[in-house]
Amino acid sequence: RQCGRCAFGPVTHVACADLRTHHGEQRTATSAIDNRCPRCNWFAPTIEGWPRWSGELPGEGDMAWVCARCTLHNELRADACGA
Repeated sequence: RQCGRCAFGPVTHVACADLRTHHGEQRTATSAIDNRCPRCNWFAPTIEGWPRWSGELPGEGDMAWVCARCTLHNELRADACGA
């Protein structure tokens, strides 16, 4: 999937089609589930609200968000999990 506002992608949401169910859920003392777009913070409450990924990868300048987001667990982390 990709962001419906800025087209950032691919964005992978797994395990639950209702993205509101766990959004903001605290997982550990330093991480929480965040189902927003990692680039512009756009949010759609269901997976169906996210357009299918176009196949275009983000440019090199768009990758700064990786430092704060665990791409494996889709969680914001203060310490970055390094996965």
